[in-house]
Amino acid sequence: MPFLETVLFAAAGALAGFLLRGAYERIPEPWLRDYDYVPGSLPPLPSPRLRSMPGGLLLVLAGALVFGLSALLHDGLSAASLACVLAFLPLSLLFVADVQTRILPDQLVVLSIPAAIPLLAADAATGGIRSLLVSLLVRLGAGLGAGLLLFLAGWAGSRILRRDEAMGMGDVKLVAACGFLTGFPGILTALMIAFLAAAALALPMLVRKYRRLARETDDDEGEGDAPGDTEASADEDGEPDDTLPFGPFLALGALADLLFHEPIRRLADAWLSLFLR
Repeated sequence: MPFLETVLFAAAGALAGFLLRGAYERIPEPWLRDYDYVPGSLPPLPSPRLRSMPGGLLLVLAGALVFGLSALLHDGLSAASLACVLAFLPLSLLFVADVQTRILPDQLVVLSIPAAIPLLAADAATGGIRSLLVSLLVRLGAGLGAGLLLFLAGWAGSRILRRDEAMGMGDVKLVAACGFLTGFPGILTALMIAFLAAAALALPMLVRKYRRLARETDDDEGEGDAPGDTEASADEDGEPDDTLPFGPFLALGALADLLFHEPIRRLADAWLSLFLR
């Protein structure tokens, strides 16, 4: 892969990241609200929604990194590299939206699906219509299976944690779209990366929350407050600001699988060969 071509891809990615910040500012506000949103019923979103520093800069750097790696790892302009850069555009906006508003707009989830078209076209070019149909069915199965799996995990989590919603339907729709993008077994890799990355951030947050609650409980007991005050504090800690959105990790996992598809498969095959000798 020529160095100049990689640099050109990275420059195009930096430009895409810059333009994405403007695109995020122009997303209709109802897209970033719940379905029952009534205009004027909630405080307006901040303006600008995403500041140049550090949010805008991070988008530029992420675009340069993804575009550059897609060219480097997939030999320039190819079906695989095109799928990576097309997926980056809506997935990066979904990443920002979920971090800022805890909402994954359905419109952006739908826009991520066409990123699989170059991969389907490549399958058709190499194996004909039969290969295309098989690839399409595998991707549909991966999407439906991943969506059902996450839905059941959320349902079980809501029962165990006694919460109304442990996993939002936006996450279920996004993982279904990611399953269509990555296919099978790519969606397994994407989910593994997403859960590991989420756990790496969630565990320190849980430790800090536990310590904070322990200190508040000690302070309440020392001051002779009623037990109800401690329960109120616990309820306040359950507010959305103290939760971790899962959508960004799903987007990260899907992009990682699209970018490093071949190296991950080779690593998995080498690992499995140790047990299948």
